[in-house]
Amino acid sequence: MFSSLRSTGSLFSRLIFFWLFSFFLERLISVIYFIEKLPSRHWIDFRDIFINSFRLDLSMAAYLISIPLVVVIFLQYFDKKSWAKIFFQIYQPLFILFFLIIGFVNLNLYREWGTKLNYKAIVTFIEFPYEVAISGSTWALLIPALLYSSLGILLFKLNKVLHDAADFTSIRGTVIIKSVVSILILGLNLFCIRGGWQLSPINVSMSQYSNVPVYNHLATNTMWQLMQNTYLELIPLKSRYVYFPQGEMEKLLLEEKGADSSIHILKPDAISPNIVFIILESFTADVIESLGGEPGITPNIESIIKEGVLFTHLYSTGERTDKGIIAVLSSFPAQPTRSIIRENHKQIHLSSISQAFKKNNYNTSFYYGGESEFFGLKSYLISHAYDAVIDKNSFHSKDFNSKWGAHDGVLFDKHLADMKTNKPPFFSTVLTLSNHEPFEFPIPAKFKGNGFSDLFRNTAYYTDFSLGNYFKEAKKQSWYANTLFVIVADHGHRLPLEKYEIWDSRRHRIPLILYGNVIKEEFHGYKNAIYGSQTDISQTILNQLGIKVKPNFWSHDLLRSNQKDGFAFFDWDNGFGLVGKDFSLSYNEDAHRLISFNSKDSSINKENKINFAKAYMQKIFSEYLKY
Repeated sequence: MFSSLRSTGSLFSRLIFFWLFSFFLERLISVIYFIEKLPSRHWIDFRDIFINSFRLDLSMAAYLISIPLVVVIFLQYFDKKSWAKIFFQIYQPLFILFFLIIGFVNLNLYREWGTKLNYKAIVTFIEFPYEVAISGSTWALLIPALLYSSLGILLFKLNKVLHDAADFTSIRGTVIIKSVVSILILGLNLFCIRGGWQLSPINVSMSQYSNVPVYNHLATNTMWQLMQNTYLELIPLKSRYVYFPQGEMEKLLLEEKGADSSIHILKPDAISPNIVFIILESFTADVIESLGGEPGITPNIESIIKEGVLFTHLYSTGERTDKGIIAVLSSFPAQPTRSIIRENHKQIHLSSISQAFKKNNYNTSFYYGGESEFFGLKSYLISHAYDAVIDKNSFHSKDFNSKWGAHDGVLFDKHLADMKTNKPPFFSTVLTLSNHEPFEFPIPAKFKGNGFSDLFRNTAYYTDFSLGNYFKEAKKQSWYANTLFVIVADHGHRLPLEKYEIWDSRRHRIPLILYGNVIKEEFHGYKNAIYGSQTDISQTILNQLGIKVKPNFWSHDLLRSNQKDGFAFFDWDNGFGLVGKDFSLSYNEDAHRLISFNSKDSSINKENKINFAKAYMQKIFSEYLKY
């Protein structure tokens, strides 16, 4: 068996090495070609580009050898050595040529557009080949053509050496031995494709490491990104959510929304206050007594509410963290069947509150106890002006739960320690994770049941416990007196009550609390009853600070004087809902029918509300598709 494993394993390792070497040379060409774009010429910066590119390169190499590996192993079962050699002679040169074409096009595209090759660029070329062809200078193509021609000659020669040295001898032994060897080799290849055993499968974020976009672009494997981007673009969409002509859609959305902020809750001497966003994992309103939730789960939050400003009708726009992050930080609603944060070429076009603070000379940071690469989070943070991203790698494994990362208490302690040396003013975001399956907590259980509901109550209690300790220590810090804390959830949850379906607005109701010494005393304990969404948070905070930004259609001041009761839009996979003071509705896109409509006011026009919700959904998705 070991001789068989050595024979087939040798082919596997040589193929992997060939493609890794190819990617290295392609990246070297790009670094040299775009060296003028690099802010620094220090050798460490060049080294980091290649180090951070390795995982995606290895994954793409494993993808490329998957087919020949499967075919060669299959043919070896039947002692078809000659067939294996013929297949290899055809397959490998074709993909070398494909690789060279992609690299050549990417080099020229990046020079012209400042973006890596993607599906959109390919479609543009197919639709407008002449316009694309003439948009680049002929002389500008000469050097890339020479570079890639030279690379092609080298790779084809190396491939010939590889082919001549390859051992296509049949796997020796019984069927069992052949099967074991095959499974071991294919399993190793799958491991490389996935990028390891970590929780999140490999994605573009795992090559993102710098605040300078060009470094991240150079570190990202071109073929891998193109493959992912094309896959995401070609996933069949059951609906494009088109209900009305463009003009009619815009007309339906012309509902008055006040943008003034005459309710000023901050003290006059709160000049450039520090801002800390605390985003709580799965913190449904059902665990907040002041919001009608169960008592005893969040005593510390109840104490905070008595000294802060509570928004009693705030709703998450989606049902997952990746959607909540974008809604809170970029004021962009969730998309039912997509997640814009996962699509690097789209999310970079979103504006964000972090960018607004950065432009106003705030230091920015993001704290998370888990994997920052999950769902493309790290890539989003780096491209949206976060100076520092603190994640799972900054904590000891002894402080982890079994699945996600560092417990909330450890996360808050880290934030406290770092803020002691963080120069004000600063904008910092903390994302918790303990209140998530498998619902583990490092303190004695308050709720003794073993069911998921009680486990959820315990992790919510632990997060609240950690939050209480955090504020106890924060109040001793010099920066605390001039800091505004914004406490909100990333999304709601079915637990602990397990009685609200995903389409029920109550499932999406979450807390939003403004807290800190910078709030006027007359607003301590103030409860704002306006209906709003996570997307409204940014405009609310920026208006309080007098920071002017480009108007965002999706974000409205929750502290405006002409509140008009407001509304909140939410969605899930192929469905959406709308909720206001006296009504709520849910619509099933799959069935093209209304799921529910509840109204306390007989004067409310049902059809108008449904049309408004449809127009809102249509605009969300049309905006998403434009990015």
